[in-house]
Amino acid sequence: MSTPSLEAAISVFYRYGLRDASDAALAKALNTTEPDLAAQFPSRELLVHQVMLADMECQKREHVALYVQYSSAVERLYGLLQLGLRDLAAVPGQYYGDLQTGFPLTWDAVMEQLNSYSPPSFNSCSTTKLVAICFVNTLIFNCLPRYCLSSST
Repeated sequence: MSTPSLEAAISVFYRYGLRDASDAALAKALNTTEPDLAAQFPSRELLVHQVMLADMECQKREHVALYVQYSSAVERLYGLLQLGLRDLAAVPGQYYGDLQTGFPLTWDAVMEQLNSYSPPSFNSCSTTKLVAICFVNTLIFNCLPRYCLSSST
């Protein structure tokens, strides 16, 4: 199941829901068979957990690529905002609520990521820029998902 990666299942979960996505749709997105999917992930909880971990790693890779692409702190900050808004627009309103109530271990892993993750370091930032960057990162990675969760319930 190396091509495509587990990240391909995210769009299926967004479209159908974490519980309602069929094994057939997930297997197709992951370029595998239903029996192979069931053998590798004997529970929906395990599949959701592994898909979320893969998605978080994908986001980290996107941040690294962004930091390579842009050299200034302002460009990087703007890029992070764009990525955050893109991701928020893609996630259905009920998704985080379903994740929290139906998959508590995965929800805990997501919350740990949100509370501990720091994008790649900025080079040569002034203190003022660094404070602004930290504020925006906190907003994107902590407040907005929680706002989406509270507004969807």
